[in-house]
Amino acid sequence: NMSSSSPPCCYPDGTKPKIVIIGGGVSGICMAVQLKRQLLHTDFIIYESLHDFGGTWLTNIYPGCSCDVPSHLYSFSFSLNPGWTKKFSGQQEILSYFQGVCRENDLYKHAQFGKEVMSCIWQADTNTWAIQVKDLKTGHTETTQANIMINAVGSLRVPLVPSEFSRFGNPSFHSARWDTAIDLAGKRVGIIGSGASAVQIIPEVAPIVDQLYVYQRNPTWAVGRDDGPFSGMTKSLFRFLPFLMRIYRWLLFIKADQVIWQGFLRTGTVLNRLVCAILKYMCVIELKKVKDPVKRHQLTPTYEVGCKRVSVTDKYYHAYNRPNVHVITDKIKEIDHDSITTSTSGQVKLDVLVLATGFRVSDYLTPMRIQGVSKDLHDHWAQEPHTYLGMVTHGFPNMFTIYGPNSNLAHNSVIFMIECQVNYVVSLVQQMMERNVASVDVKPEAEEKAYKEVQDTLKNNTVWASDTCGSWYKTKEGQIHALWSSNCVDYWRATRRVEWSHYFLSSK
Repeated sequence: NMSSSSPPCCYPDGTKPKIVIIGGGVSGICMAVQLKRQLLHTDFIIYESLHDFGGTWLTNIYPGCSCDVPSHLYSFSFSLNPGWTKKFSGQQEILSYFQGVCRENDLYKHAQFGKEVMSCIWQADTNTWAIQVKDLKTGHTETTQANIMINAVGSLRVPLVPSEFSRFGNPSFHSARWDTAIDLAGKRVGIIGSGASAVQIIPEVAPIVDQLYVYQRNPTWAVGRDDGPFSGMTKSLFRFLPFLMRIYRWLLFIKADQVIWQGFLRTGTVLNRLVCAILKYMCVIELKKVKDPVKRHQLTPTYEVGCKRVSVTDKYYHAYNRPNVHVITDKIKEIDHDSITTSTSGQVKLDVLVLATGFRVSDYLTPMRIQGVSKDLHDHWAQEPHTYLGMVTHGFPNMFTIYGPNSNLAHNSVIFMIECQVNYVVSLVQQMMERNVASVDVKPEAEEKAYKEVQDTLKNNTVWASDTCGSWYKTKEGQIHALWSSNCVDYWRATRRVEWSHYFLSSK
């Protein structure tokens, strides 16, 4: 919390900035809570296209959906939960937690569900955003004005559905749009992909389907979860002695941020080489759970550990010991109404097709259009989404993106990053009122310097720049726009105070 003990609730003339938050997922929830807690600010609206709070945890309901970050770390620092049932919680428990935070902080009265933001246009004459919102139930549109616009839509939002799979005529769906009306029991099922979602789905559906065909372009490295329930005694201790829960949380954080983080670096230090070797050993041990040597070979990556996202699972490899689970690694040649044909495995008849094909990360703002001072954000970010600390972009005053470009992590809880960004924005808004500032716009030289530092560090010091694997982290041009370039402590240092010399200011 970077705000003072008695934060101003308004400008010197008594007015308050009207704030619009776009998105009711984890980022939007965090932003709303801290506006109320730190600034005592209640003049804000949350627009959410879905029917409730929860974001990705509301939409992703596929079998086995869970978080690969420990529960006590994947939670808000201001709302710890002593009642987590196990080390790695499932989708429903996580969703209940976040919606509980919304109820505790009375956020539902600020939310307008079923409302999709279609456009945001900056109006320089009034220093406001004109935000066009569509009611998805009625189709009616309306425009509201906001002094400050918080873009909290999240990057893993728009499913990536390759067009060639539209030729498949039997039931098919993306993993993020799981169709619960389709019963997979006794069916011949195909799943496209081997990333984080597929790793969780495959062990859950394998026992109930007749045959499961996994179409894999690149295998994934995986480490064990060592998952398990928390005892009643542990939960009671955490509830009645909360400092123990906070110590446990900090131990998880330090392990991830100071030890596991070393496994993704390529600095050549003794600690770096040691952690990389241990991580590789853990992955190889996990892979040996696959008994069939042919399948094990198919599931063994040729790229270095960490280049692509490392899966955290206790069940994935065991699924391949079932005789009804098949791995197909050759190129898909043809897709028709009820089958997929590959170059060497031939034609396979399928009753259902599941697309675990990821998300349109570079196009996650769809269908929203954001028009700044002189440019459209889609066009501006088309090649390289330049940002200052992942939050602000020159030419788009008073627009703050939470969990935007170069804000994701591969080693720790992204909620820490979200809280850092939210605290930064809250501090900035507070100081805008104190200084009687109507709008702020990051200077292009400050943005470029910060962006270049991030890209240079990613390129020179991390495994993600490797040419040995194709990863959604990296674009075809070799730029990495998804991930932060260092550990969480470094991001906290970078965002703990506002450098006003980095901004153009417009007085109220």
